[in-house]
Amino acid sequence: MKKNKIFSIFTFLFIAFSFISCDNEPIDPTLLAQIAANSSSNGNNSSTGSFTANIDGVNFTAESVAASMLNVPTNGNILSIVGVKSSGEYIAIQITNPTIGTFVANNNSNPLQAVTLSYRQNTTTSDIFSAYNYFAATPAPTGSVTISSINLTTKTISGSFYFDGYLMNSATPVKNITNGVFNNITYITQ
Repeated sequence: MKKNKIFSIFTFLFIAFSFISCDNEPIDPTLLAQIAANSSSNGNNSSTGSFTANIDGVNFTAESVAASMLNVPTNGNILSIVGVKSSGEYIAIQITNPTIGTFVANNNSNPLQAVTLSYRQNTTTSDIFSAYNYFAATPAPTGSVTISSINLTTKTISGSFYFDGYLMNSATPVKNITNGVFNNITYITQ
């Protein structure tokens, strides 16, 4: 019951952010990260599976993972996965209409297969690093997500990702996220 309430809150916030954020702005999953961290501290992990990456060459292993598939009538299915550490550090992935294959971040040519990737170091900073370079004359892909398996019956998903993270006020990538893997992550549907 508690999980459904948490994910209902997440779903509401996710939809609200989706409609009030601009097309190129990453959706800030801070609230979801806090929910996932709180679930972990209460002994109620929201998802199973593993979520790892390297951030500037340093290993990142999520202590908690939250994932949900939301059906939005105008866009289709939107999958959100957030891997969170107890410090509040997180990596967030959002994919519209996920299927097996590779999805390029910031590929504005197909909004029905949009990918948003973001990273935040901890809860003491408001800096969110996005796979979108706001200063590029012509935005170029800065990362991708590859879905290697998705099981609609067991509601599990696996894949890999990478991206260069930019701040909204910098043209230089300041975080390099590589070797990202999410393996056998369970998700709920909304």
